[in-house]
Amino acid sequence: MTLPQKEKTVTTAGWRFWAIVFVLLLAPCTWIGWLVSVERAPVSVKVLMGVVFAAVLSGFIAWAVNLTLQKRELRRRMTQRKSRRRK
Repeated sequence: MTLPQKEKTVTTAGWRFWAIVFVLLLAPCTWIGWLVSVERAPVSVKVLMGVVFAAVLSGFIAWAVNLTLQKRELRRRMTQRKSRRRK
């Protein structure tokens, strides 16, 4: 007896996705933090500003991707539900 195969669809972008986006945004955000900070500010402040900005921006991107994936999944379920009702 074989079990039915589940469809492999991605419905969420989790912490791994956030971490990957965070790492990708870390260098550009640190550079921006370096540009917008005062010249006499310590290096740690400039880097920390970039890290915080990268974390917030990657959280926003992960939220937007999650929203898109969940809306797509909801639309797919609704079409399946309508097709079941028509039969």
